[in-house]
Amino acid sequence: MFQWYRSWHRLRQGDGSVVEATVEREAADDDRRKAEAASTLPRYEGTLEGVPHVHTHKSCGSATLIDESAIRTYLTSPLRVEDQIYCAGCRDHFHAGEFTWDATSESVLAYLGRLRREHLRRVYHLRLADKPAGVIVLPAAAKALKLRAKALKWTKYYLSLKILLDGTFAVELVDIRHRVTETVVDAAVPIIVERDQLSRMQGIVVDHFPGYGDYDLVITRLHG
Repeated sequence: MFQWYRSWHRLRQGDGSVVEATVEREAADDDRRKAEAASTLPRYEGTLEGVPHVHTHKSCGSATLIDESAIRTYLTSPLRVEDQIYCAGCRDHFHAGEFTWDATSESVLAYLGRLRREHLRRVYHLRLADKPAGVIVLPAAAKALKLRAKALKWTKYYLSLKILLDGTFAVELVDIRHRVTETVVDAAVPIIVERDQLSRMQGIVVDHFPGYGDYDLVITRLHG
């Protein structure tokens, strides 16, 4: 998970009062590895005036302050930030759709989705609707998967994509001999998904991010 929080949170209690507290949390190995990968990304150098920096977890009411370096990173590389973000009150990660920005009341997922669509239009010159359908496999991800398949001596292969209960994605590269009982989604790399998840595989982007996750892939959403 992308480490974009400080050890501070503001907890709204049932009576409406606010308590400030510090949170000490040792990042797991996976967290540290992803944070190290994220530290290599370019950072936005402009003003942060008007950019939201505190989000509230709707389930618990805690507000988490995002570190400035993380804000500057996701402004330039929104496709390299997962949809799972940290709640300092719960001390755990949750889907971005469960959070809203304090300053605007906008869903964090909607905000990130907008940044990602703008990025894809500007950098990849894609003509995207505000709620794109299907799965987009970016060129770097397609190339990385092709090289992985070549190393395994597979000439034809699928990317198996599954949405887990917490909203994250499980990915697996499988060869053509895999017995396909799922639905095949047409993309730069053929993708197989479970039939009951097909309607949820909308506005998904698969990008390549060396050292980050399974198969060096990061998977994000363009809308809720």
